[in-house]
Amino acid sequence: MEEVKGVFIFLLMTLVSASSIKIGFYELSRFSVMTYNQLITKTSLYNVKSKIHCVIFCSQQNNFISPSEIRPIYDPTILTNACGFYQGKCYYIQNVSSCLKERSTDLTTCQCKPYFYGQFCQRIISSCKDVSESKVNPVNGVYSVIIDNGNIIQLFCDFQPNRIISFISKYSFLNLTNADLNFFSNKTKVVMRQEWISEQRDAILGQLSMYPDYQDLKISINAPVDYNPTTNGILGDYLYVGFLKNSLISSGTTNGYTTNGNQYTFPNCNSDGNSYYAFYPNVEDNQPTDRRNYSDRVDMFAWSKNTQTVELNQQLPDEFFYITEIHFGGCGGHTVSTEWSSIRAASIGLITQTI
Repeated sequence: MEEVKGVFIFLLMTLVSASSIKIGFYELSRFSVMTYNQLITKTSLYNVKSKIHCVIFCSQQNNFISPSEIRPIYDPTILTNACGFYQGKCYYIQNVSSCLKERSTDLTTCQCKPYFYGQFCQRIISSCKDVSESKVNPVNGVYSVIIDNGNIIQLFCDFQPNRIISFISKYSFLNLTNADLNFFSNKTKVVMRQEWISEQRDAILGQLSMYPDYQDLKISINAPVDYNPTTNGILGDYLYVGFLKNSLISSGTTNGYTTNGNQYTFPNCNSDGNSYYAFYPNVEDNQPTDRRNYSDRVDMFAWSKNTQTVELNQQLPDEFFYITEIHFGGCGGHTVSTEWSSIRAASIGLITQTI
């Protein structure tokens, strides 16, 4: 019990010490005495959540000389906060351009480097939701974000009441892995934005209600395990929206999809498990080899009916539209957008619910 009490007193004293150095810590006049590159070659760096954690770390060093401040180092290559201890001084490394302490209001405001936001620039802009949180009145448009693998990609962010729709530039698609597809929250529905000759329109795609245990769509780069691959592999990698997995489909199984609130179903005529929409960036401008364009037992173009017209400030630039392939069945149908007349191409919008 005495040991626990001692640890508590130590932490309390540490926090008090941290608060005493808070004033002036982010002042613009404070300059680091070492560059980040100099520091990283001379000491071990530790990831930390805040400057208080940095105080705790430094105070545990045997040769720690209690400084009057923790010296900040700002470096554009740092993606996470870190703490370093060198020659009796504690260094807190953070990706911030500059911060000012307003003594009259005790308010700290920071000018963040690109791709960072938050009071102390501690958050990374990695999604349209982050864009929304980093701005007072976000507007629809193209934004650059940093994804988990460190690459910068272009997203078109469509900010709507209660939801945000994210569209991926086909040129950014090449930098994505499945692990990076984590910037949306609604996996049961997607938006299919269509480029008509004179306007753009939206349809909502979803799973059939008769499969309550499989309401999540399978959204991935290329066909995942237990889903049929596409028939136009010559077009390269693609963004895949899978409906029914192969293990659920056999002869007589009800296959199909939901669009704009209506369900379109058909009995699969064999065990062929095609049940997908696929979106090819096709940056090499190849031509599809499978140009079949037909509806058999299900309407392959139901998504083009009862659509919602997209407002001018929501319309996607050309680089966000993909060659689209749709395939269902066993006797459902197949189509590819190069064969369409009134619709030029389509894009897939990933939904994040905001309430």
